[in-house]
Amino acid sequence: MDPRQETTKHASSRALFLVGLLMLSVIPALATPVAADGARDASITIQTSPSNGLEVNPGESGEYTVRIYNTGSNPITVSLSTNEEQTQECGAYSSAIVQIPGPIEAGQYEETTMNVTLTTTAEGTCDTTITATATEQATPPDTPGQPATETKTVTTTAGDGSGSAVFGVDVTMPVKSKNWGGQSVIEYDVEVENTGQTNETIALSIEERDGSGCQNTDDLTVELDEDSVNLDQNESVTVIVSVEVPDGQAADKYCWEVTGVVTNDPTQNASDSEEFDLIVPELHECEMTLSKTVLTVDPGAEGTLTATLTNEGNSDWSVSMSKSSSPASRAAWVSFDGASSGLLPYDDGDGTRSFDIKVSPDDSVTAGVETTINILAKDGSQVKCSKELRVKVGQSYGGSISLSQSLLSNLEPGTNGTTMLTITNDGNGPDTLRVSSSSAPSGWAVRLDASTVSVGSKHGSEKSADVTVTIDVPINALATEEIDLTFSVLPSSGGASYDEVVLRVTVKAVHGMEAEAPATDQTGRSGSEVRFPITIENTGNVKDSFRCSVMQQTATPAWGVHYEDANGVQFVDIEIEPRSTQEVFLVVSVDGEEELAYTRITSRITNRGDSNNADQNGDGIPDNQREFEFLAILSDRKFAMDVRLVDGGIDQRSGTAVLPPSGTQTYGLWIENTGDGDDEAAVDLSGLQGIATRQLTLYGLPVEGPVFVPAGFGIWDFANQTFLLDVNNKPVTSSTKNGAETIMVGLPVYANQSHEARPFKLYMELTLTVNPSASTGQGGVLDLTVTSVSNAANRSGQISITLDVQIVYELEFQTEGLDTEMALEFPEKLEFTLNLTNTGNTRTEALIFSSESFRGWNVGLDSLDPESDCSTSGSDFTCWVDIGETVTIDVIVRPPFSAEIEDTFKFTISAQPIETGVVDRENIEIEVLGQPSKGFLGLGLSSEQVQSGFLIILVLPMLLLFYRVGMPSVQNSLELSRRGRKQDHVQHLIEGGHENITLATMNVRHPVPFRNPGTQFALAMLTFGIYGIYLHHQYSNEMKRYANVGKGGFKLWHLIFLFPFTIAMPFWMIVRSLRFLRNTKALEAQTGHATKLSLGFILIWSLIGMVAGGGTMLIVTFLPSLGGLEFIKTLAPIAVYTWTAFVPWKAFEDSLNASWTLFFTQD
Repeated sequence: MDPRQETTKHASSRALFLVGLLMLSVIPALATPVAADGARDASITIQTSPSNGLEVNPGESGEYTVRIYNTGSNPITVSLSTNEEQTQECGAYSSAIVQIPGPIEAGQYEETTMNVTLTTTAEGTCDTTITATATEQATPPDTPGQPATETKTVTTTAGDGSGSAVFGVDVTMPVKSKNWGGQSVIEYDVEVENTGQTNETIALSIEERDGSGCQNTDDLTVELDEDSVNLDQNESVTVIVSVEVPDGQAADKYCWEVTGVVTNDPTQNASDSEEFDLIVPELHECEMTLSKTVLTVDPGAEGTLTATLTNEGNSDWSVSMSKSSSPASRAAWVSFDGASSGLLPYDDGDGTRSFDIKVSPDDSVTAGVETTINILAKDGSQVKCSKELRVKVGQSYGGSISLSQSLLSNLEPGTNGTTMLTITNDGNGPDTLRVSSSSAPSGWAVRLDASTVSVGSKHGSEKSADVTVTIDVPINALATEEIDLTFSVLPSSGGASYDEVVLRVTVKAVHGMEAEAPATDQTGRSGSEVRFPITIENTGNVKDSFRCSVMQQTATPAWGVHYEDANGVQFVDIEIEPRSTQEVFLVVSVDGEEELAYTRITSRITNRGDSNNADQNGDGIPDNQREFEFLAILSDRKFAMDVRLVDGGIDQRSGTAVLPPSGTQTYGLWIENTGDGDDEAAVDLSGLQGIATRQLTLYGLPVEGPVFVPAGFGIWDFANQTFLLDVNNKPVTSSTKNGAETIMVGLPVYANQSHEARPFKLYMELTLTVNPSASTGQGGVLDLTVTSVSNAANRSGQISITLDVQIVYELEFQTEGLDTEMALEFPEKLEFTLNLTNTGNTRTEALIFSSESFRGWNVGLDSLDPESDCSTSGSDFTCWVDIGETVTIDVIVRPPFSAEIEDTFKFTISAQPIETGVVDRENIEIEVLGQPSKGFLGLGLSSEQVQSGFLIILVLPMLLLFYRVGMPSVQNSLELSRRGRKQDHVQHLIEGGHENITLATMNVRHPVPFRNPGTQFALAMLTFGIYGIYLHHQYSNEMKRYANVGKGGFKLWHLIFLFPFTIAMPFWMIVRSLRFLRNTKALEAQTGHATKLSLGFILIWSLIGMVAGGGTMLIVTFLPSLGGLEFIKTLAPIAVYTWTAFVPWKAFEDSLNASWTLFFTQD
């Protein structure tokens, strides 16, 4: 029965049993306890090795391995028995099996052995049946199930040599199947036994077996260490079979059969064989290479490399990539870009696969530390190959910042407070960090005791450093001010901040006051009101309330008094903003009838917000109070002042100013006494506090307090444009115009219309200077009021000036009188000047340049004034120009070199402030017409040509004189030199074996002179080939005239015919040269000598010239700059070409010299 059927049967029984138990559980009655599970039947299977049978030689025993598997759920005990088939052959077979002691656990197996023994007469085959009976060993409360019985039949075959044969051999192998484990050679033991009855020679051989599952073995080499053995009866020997397995052998099963044949058996029937096989399993092996084995990567950055796997196994297999490191966390630095697993192809041993790897380390280690990460290739969980990747971690950068306290509260104006910044390096290496703070408001200051700190790695103990911060509070800080300062930690080289922290600073409230009464005496008519101005200044930094009160009055009955603000609103208490000034008025109603009646009034101003009533200055008044005494007088006089602004518009009462920081502007003021008697004027300035300083001057001296302004007429001096002053520097005035004119006429400096009597006005100057700390966009209005000190209530004398703080960059070319269209004659240059003025309101550095030159024209710029602050750096020409200053620029225009035709060159000269660039650029366009020079006497000759002509005229007579005087001596010297060279040449011919020629014959003078090749070649080069053409013509004529060789020199019609066809000239010259070579060789033949001159010789040297000259040109192009010797690069190729041309030239000359010498000097 199938064990699975048994299991199913038992399972069904157990299910029924459990259902029955469930039904019984609902009956409320006592029952005998039962087991939780029902009985289970035993279940086993039997396997043998060999599985089907064994071959055993007669008289010997064969052993089977028997394996019993417990496929049930409980332990079992097994009883084993054997029996042979009831046949005639089996009578010679017997078997015995060893029992298995102890139980076999569920799901486990046990092994035992069975021996089958053959008698010496055994033949054929016999089936042996193994019977196994299994019994469960149940554990209470389980009960044993039914026993299980299984059988297994094996067939044993009697080997060769059975019976009583004379010849017999038995070939056995203890191990007939092996698995390859990567060895290069696998050995099998083959036992060869003589089972015959006589001495035998046994031949051994191996053949491939192609049984089921066996593959072709051509790639494997199988050898026997002995292919023949000689054995006596019952003698045996072990022979070794070696199987050589090549690398990468495909995974499969390979089979052979080893056969032993008794060679001395006449029947050749005594033989035996044994099959064996080799199983080559799938080998999953690999070798790894990395494109980079060392990688330096900054933290957070990414490095890449490639791992390439080569299949060192024998089949395709799936590989998975992994990595490992110590500590394990660093392996996370490595990731695979794309797939991390896949098929590694075998591809006949050439299979590869690549995996892309990304490396991105963190900064958990100190910069520069090298970490080894193993890149692994796995087959399942088994590592098959690996490589070490060394990752050197670069430096990470970062920082953090913290404050010891984030709030500095209640700092008094004019004092400072300190706190501590802690700078921490968040990078993994030593670093220098920069500390900066945000800009503090105007007047505040932030001081750091160090702007940079050097800190160690964040992994070390020196990763932090402290920086002390000092905050300076301005003296004018308000209590309402609360500032936030941002402190940042940044890289020392600049860039975005790593971290920021905010410090808040608050200001302590401070109370203070000042008060001023510029006019304490006032005069008014009865029934009118006089107004005493009082200026109250809140010098504290917090808004306060001030009470104005009258403490005492002398008049009886008391005159009416009250306080008003500038708008006429009566008050008792008035609020004033911190650091601000408020003008109020004590208004007194003038009472009484008697002239010069008066009252004295004591007025007190109290700061109600200031609780400090101490008297630290000892003036008898608490420090939070100010006290004034005013005198109001009854009078019918008029007291009034007026002021006008020079260049102040139509009504002369308003002005404007646009000034940069630190800029200054001065205004003229005319103050006139419009009352009915001499008086003093009080000047009140308000506005522009904190933006600009305001200074009044009179006769060049600062004005402090009221100034005396007489009423009436003064004497105007037209020459000095001012009123006349006396010796005491006082105005010369009179109450009437006639009185002033009388004084004027009596002046010693008076002349007709030099002076004039006019209403007197006092000239003062107001100077505004913008604070350096003022910023662009700031501004405001300055109000200037002039009043009589006796009547401050009359404030009709008033002007205003509007200030705008603005930096104005403005440059302007002065084009008046400048002709922008000019002309020059080649090759002369054109030079003119330009004036550039700074019309802005600040000193500026001006960049002055011209537009790009083209067609060879060139524009140069320079400054004519050696005192000017101008400089040239490269192509940049710059000048520092003060406000209103004008610099003169020298412009030089140069035409193209060797210009010959008329040309118009247009260019632009530009000037722009360095600070604003093209935004404030000023341009001026110039046009220059270039014309060829008419030359000397209008003939178009240049000055150089005229100079050369005069030089020739001077030198020519000298040459003629030299020719007349010195030419005979020169000709004599040349003749001696020529005779010497001719003698050497004849000697050379004699030594060359020429007959009928002697030194005596050299004295024969012949019509063709001996010519020096070097001299002739030099003259041809110096005349650019013209002398060479002449020599060609002369040589040809000489050969025709004296030796009748050739057709002679050029004919005039040749040149006339060729002149219209200049392009054909080179070809004509080539034809003439080849004909000249032929004539020269003909002359050689006529005189009986031969030289190396030939067409091949000419062609070879032409080729040498092209190769050598061209190669030289190529070489010099690769040479570095030679500075002043750069001309060598040009001369070198010319010298090579010249040399290769001179060699053929010399060959021609030598041939002709030799030919004419032989022709004319033979005996």
